[in-house]
Amino acid sequence: MRPVVTLRLTELMNLTLPTQTRSDAGLDKIEITGITADSRAVRSGFMFAALPGGKVSGVEFIEEAARRGAAGIIAPVGTKSKFNLPQLPIIEDPLPRRLFARMAAAFYGTQPDIV
Repeated sequence: MRPVVTLRLTELMNLTLPTQTRSDAGLDKIEITGITADSRAVRSGFMFAALPGGKVSGVEFIEEAARRGAAGIIAPVGTKSKFNLPQLPIIEDPLPRRLFARMAAAFYGTQPDIV
């Protein structure tokens, strides 16, 4: 079992998006407890990655992730304007899959060479 890890959203963003400007002062109060691209796995404090898919887009599951307690969303550019979720930060990126991978690596740490 892995130890309980939490990072503030600003810390996670600084590790993965060091050049992006942070305009929302409230991000430093948000605790991230996990990261997932499966809306069914979202728990309170998780980041949900709403990734584009071949048949279904993860954007379709943002409201479900919010109901399950998501603390933030990683999504493609243009997603924020589709939702009225002022309490939920949506971090838009032109390459959300890459951002998801970087955030997961920063949050969960280095993976072993052999599993």
